Amino acid sequence: MTERDWALVVGIAKYPTFGATSADPNDLRGPINDAVAVADVLSNRLGVQNVTLLTSNKNNGKDWAEPPRPVVDDIDRWFTKIIQRSDANMEAGKGPQVGRRLYVYLSGHGLAPEKSKRALVSSDALAKTYVKHFLATTWHDRLVNSRFFSEYVLWMDCCTQARVTLIPSDPPFELKPAIVPQPPQVVACAAKFGELAVELPLGQNGEFHGAFTFELVRGLRGAAANPTTGGIRTSDLAGYLYQAVPQHIDKLPNRTGISREPEFIEDDEIEFVPPQPSAAAKARTIKFTGKNGPIPADGTLVQVLDHMRRPEGAPVAVAGGKLVVALSPGFYKLEWTGGKRLIEVADDGAIDA
Repeated sequence: MTERDWALVVGIAKYPTFGATSADPNDLRGPINDAVAVADVLSNRLGVQNVTLLTSNKNNGKDWAEPPRPVVDDIDRWFTKIIQRSDANMEAGKGPQVGRRLYVYLSGHGLAPEKSKRALVSSDALAKTYVKHFLATTWHDRLVNSRFFSEYVLWMDCCTQARVTLIPSDPPFELKPAIVPQPPQVVACAAKFGELAVELPLGQNGEFHGAFTFELVRGLRGAAANPTTGGIRTSDLAGYLYQAVPQHIDKLPNRTGISREPEFIEDDEIEFVPPQPSAAAKARTIKFTGKNGPIPADGTLVQVLDHMRRPEGAPVAVAGGKLVVALSPGFYKLEWTGGKRLIEVADDGAIDA
């Protein structure tokens, strides 16, 4: 079914006129990295074949003719193609549906004119007086009642600072009665209303990523997999994100105004990854190398937790700077008095903590 899924992925890092004045830039470092990572996980992990990637650098692999881009019209134009495809289906007697599931991912500066309305700021926004924006949550609401897709997913890695003096730009949809019952939908934002999202040097070589997107991608690649089924559903992903994102925020020296955890505005149970055959647990040697923090002393009891913070058996004592624990492949957290560590267990190879 995934060949009938569609995705629009947008990452805006360049804001040449969105600083203190329209002559000042207000660029970001993470959105392009984030958008590329999300497009990759959608294509190669979730099997979505129709992925469009718009970033400050590229228009789906091609250079922009007139940067800065993307702007609202670029996003609008993509949705126009979906609407036209639906119209063609109707004319052919096939009904309005274009595909099974629609994914929309947005990363960049953000704002919230109201608690229920979240927007991505366009790359051509001018300072603080002419804030062009894409009102993503309202577009989502209109699309849910369009019958273009059966399921809808919206992920936003944007700040949601309240801008109550801004008149939101509603999409030009003709209003239709709400579909009852509503199609399954997931709307997840990096920041709660009025709060900030944060980007950090989380990549292997210090590349910046939004903390929310970094863990979203890790979760979809397997960290959020249900230990019983091996699959990933909304509850698995949400449970993982609510545990993983705060670990980055809590390390910051100043967390003022930063959202400690994401916000799921809609969280219907959607299957992102179907159940997988689970690999058998086997004895693993976990070595504390000292690269990621102090090595717990021999005899220290360490509790191993899965991605939902469920204990994997009783605490195990450190011996010779190592632990020996029976684990299946996946992501785990080690906790002991005065310390904690995240580890990934692969099919083979040593595990360094």
